Amino acid sequence: MNLLERETVITFNEQEQFAEVFTYNPRMKRELAALATNRPDETKKIKTNGVGGETYTVPKKWVKIRANRILTHEQRQELQE
Repeated sequence: MNLLERETVITFNEQEQFAEVFTYNPRMKRELAALATNRPDETKKIKTNGVGGETYTVPKKWVKIRANRILTHEQRQELQE
């Protein structure tokens, strides 16, 4: 399987409190597995597709989109010093 085919898909709706995360990403699978072990009331592995993909449920409120902060030239210089 090539990198283009190794996708991650997050789905949720407005009614349910949980989102489904399907992924082939090794790092994300490790993080989700650790959450399923450490926080079993909130994270559950619900299926494996047999070719490396895994699906977990997580609280929908954990799904976030974060953009990097835009820095001015002066701010970048301050941080470099």
